[in-house]
Amino acid sequence: MVGRTGRYRYFPIAGTAVMALGLLLMSTMGRETSTWLESLYMLILGLGIGLAMQVLTIVVQNTVPYADLGTATSGVTFFRTLGSAFGTAVFGTLYSNQLTPNLTAALTEVRVVSPEAAADPETLRGLPAEQAVPIIDAYAMSIEHVFRWVVPVALIGFVVAWFLKEVPLRDSARTAAGEVGEGFSAPQSADRADLLERTVAEALRRARAQGPVTPAILADAGGGMGRGEAWVLGQIALHTRLRGAARLSAIAAAHRLPEEVLEPFFARVAAAGQVEIGADEVRLTPAGEAQMDRVRAAWRRWLRERLQLADDGDPRDRELLEQALDVIANKLLDEQLHEPEAVAVR
Repeated sequence: MVGRTGRYRYFPIAGTAVMALGLLLMSTMGRETSTWLESLYMLILGLGIGLAMQVLTIVVQNTVPYADLGTATSGVTFFRTLGSAFGTAVFGTLYSNQLTPNLTAALTEVRVVSPEAAADPETLRGLPAEQAVPIIDAYAMSIEHVFRWVVPVALIGFVVAWFLKEVPLRDSARTAAGEVGEGFSAPQSADRADLLERTVAEALRRARAQGPVTPAILADAGGGMGRGEAWVLGQIALHTRLRGAARLSAIAAAHRLPEEVLEPFFARVAAAGQVEIGADEVRLTPAGEAQMDRVRAAWRRWLRERLQLADDGDPRDRELLEQALDVIANKLLDEQLHEPEAVAVR
């Protein structure tokens, strides 16, 4: 929903409120609370956690520049883990401190039950009701005590959530909004190029759902190049980069086409001065290489616009960003050569 609407501010507000309600309800549970009622209370608590937890990671990723995206995501994971460990220790201590006197009083009342038996659920089930009830009540009152202490913490989160500023959601954050693991800061690679590639994949999927992307890229590149000419130039560049040389026979074989089918298109591009056809191989002329550079630059501009990447920040970060964009632009160019909308030469 966040990815579709671009609005996220009210999710942590509602989530912390629902979470506080769930914790308050769970603090009322006792020995006679039914399983169905307990399940309902846990469902309410889970809904609150789900509304608040995932969005917080999206907020961080939406407000930091790309150069800091990996660091910010890792920081969220680190502080969330740190907070979980601290909270577990604190509330575990509250539970232990409350359980000790409650259980001591219950065992004093029962007398015939040993402390070891009181800690074993199977043994408790076999005890008579008059012996088991005080012990079960001791555990129930102890856990109620913990839930009552957690409610104010959730309410503090509710108040803080109101101060959250909503920034328009960019495509790089929309990608994370659609992934459960991303939203909960699941362990992942902190490599910036890897994060950007996954973001680009989602941005490209969204763009293609609205229509073909290649014609707009070629129009931005200029030179009056159609998809057929772009395919020819791209195939030559791709085979040259991967195999050291491009041969018409190899290109035709890769697409399971007779050479005669491709020859007219290669001849047309050669007539335009962008390809040189030799006896054994085909190669790009300086004009053809310049046209491919313009297409690559058009992809990079498209990426910047879609991902809303800023030019500010540390020069070293900008250099890493430029390198990542170059790699991804090359990959997109290679993929463009094989997708149906690009292969439909004319």
